[in-house]
Amino acid sequence: MGMKIIVYCSIGYRSEKITEKLIKTGYTNVINMVGGIFEWKNLGYSVVDNIGKETEKVHAYSKTWGIWLNRGEKIYN
Repeated sequence: MGMKIIVYCSIGYRSEKITEKLIKTGYTNVINMVGGIFEWKNLGYSVVDNIGKETEKVHAYSKTWGIWLNRGEKIYN
């Protein structure tokens, strides 16, 4: 069994489309993180930065999309 690929985005729509494309090209262990990173953080799960340190910062994409992130620190750049 190969490595599992978990695809995510802000709310899960774009990652769902990418997951579908990966499966169509032959990947079998691909999962879309339904609800995206916003739902993950809103449910109280931890987020880590690029060096593995837990953080409250979540890239909120834009102020329009950021309304869906209720927990954590919204980052826009």
